[in-house]
Amino acid sequence: MKGNQPFIRVENVSKIYKDGDVSNKVLDNISFNVNERELVAVVGDSGSGKTTLMNLLGGLDKMDSGKIIIDNQEVSKMNPNQRTLYRRNNIGFIFQDYNLIQVLNVYENIMLPLQLSHKEADENKIDYLLNNLKLNDKKYVLPSKLSGGEQQRVAIIRALINEPKLILADEPTGNLDSKNSALVINLIKVLCRKMGRTVIIVTHNIQIAKLCDRVICVKDGKIIEEANNEKK
Repeated sequence: MKGNQPFIRVENVSKIYKDGDVSNKVLDNISFNVNERELVAVVGDSGSGKTTLMNLLGGLDKMDSGKIIIDNQEVSKMNPNQRTLYRRNNIGFIFQDYNLIQVLNVYENIMLPLQLSHKEADENKIDYLLNNLKLNDKKYVLPSKLSGGEQQRVAIIRALINEPKLILADEPTGNLDSKNSALVINLIKVLCRKMGRTVIIVTHNIQIAKLCDRVICVKDGKIIEEANNEKK
């Protein structure tokens, strides 16, 4: 990040999906900024546009108008190949259903992003993250032998291991109970603070959103409210 520019700038972004002759404006001219190392929750009901926003930030889809600039890279101008490289080198994804490879053990799942990027593994860093997320005794266990909370913690390590600047988490606690949900969000918060990462979490859970630094509320493709949470 250069000067005092925000880490993420979303400027007048719109996205329209067409079904035959019917057009559905999923995002309607939205704008907001996110600072470096900030943990932001995007909340809204199903169909509000929050997942579409996440896909645009992650370079998984292309907007119809507006700009998205992340760490001085204009994602909105990238072609598909450029977006693929951008995702691989700059984004860590955490999903609701973990997306772990079931035939690979915990260590092998964590290693996957490094292998795709042709990077060497830092074994000390892997052990550090496993220890911090209380998974050091699960290193060579298959996902099917883990609880939901443990699988999501493996997914967090996998998202962090490639040292991305931005973590995008889409309903990361949707399959967890309230105790594990709070644990996972607080772990994301602590680890990303230590590692200097920026995090955006999409959630419909207001209690989870309250654990973040700031909440952006989306309804019918528009931002209807932005609020800072009290520091804890």
